[in-house]
Amino acid sequence: MLVAGTDEALASVTDIHSILFVDSLREFMDFFAASGVPILRGPLTNPIGTLIIVKHPDGQAVEYLQPHD
Repeated sequence: MLVAGTDEALASVTDIHSILFVDSLREFMDFFAASGVPILRGPLTNPIGTLIIVKHPDGQAVEYLQPHD
């Protein structure tokens, strides 16, 4: 995904390493909760869908996005 904007507008997304599209955000949220993986932001809704951003054990921030139907 390509994003553009001012430094100020992009500040909240510059730490994200990957964006993964998923069928069921709820299943991932339940898995992360059970595994102790912290959800940094979300769930949030945007024009594309609903998302969460999690911090993986290796330190990477990854966005999980469930597109709107």
